[in-house]
Amino acid sequence: MEYSFFTNLGWARLMQERWDDAEGQLREAIKISDQGAAPHCLLAQVLEQKKDEEQSVALAEWVKCFDYARTPNPDEDQWLGIAQQRLSEAEL
Repeated sequence: MEYSFFTNLGWARLMQERWDDAEGQLREAIKISDQGAAPHCLLAQVLEQKKDEEQSVALAEWVKCFDYARTPNPDEDQWLGIAQQRLSEAEL
């Protein structure tokens, strides 16, 4: 229950462009369960928006997003596509 709460609150803060708050909420969700795709996928998006973050940190979250995402879930399928794109760009 807490995992979903922190994930959804982080997602809401991402949509509100409240990057620091979103990051904190998503990191709390990851502390509860490190193997869920949603908080990693959302955190990667947050870190891309924060100009002071190194892109390697966001890329590490995209890797976890890619590893845990499942295509039957529509949100995770979309994030999986973004993760694949980011990882391909990083290889170039």
